[in-house]
Amino acid sequence: MKKSPLTLDKDRKQQVIHKLITYIDDEWELEIGSLKAELLLDFLTETMGAELYNRGVGASREFLLKRMEEMDLDMDQLKL
Repeated sequence: MKKSPLTLDKDRKQQVIHKLITYIDDEWELEIGSLKAELLLDFLTETMGAELYNRGVGASREFLLKRMEEMDLDMDQLKL
């Protein structure tokens, strides 16, 4: 499996691992340790990270393109 270039800093990764442990315990009544949660997080990042990132980039691009069109219309209104 190809490694994702997307990473979390150490503190954020630990926060997400804790949230995964809590979620799995609350929702599935299954206790997992930090290592299993970290492996799950790594798997999810590797398999879905790039797709989610690309969706964010696409949404940002659409927003910026729309805003640029609006700015272009605003500039036309400033013409004498």
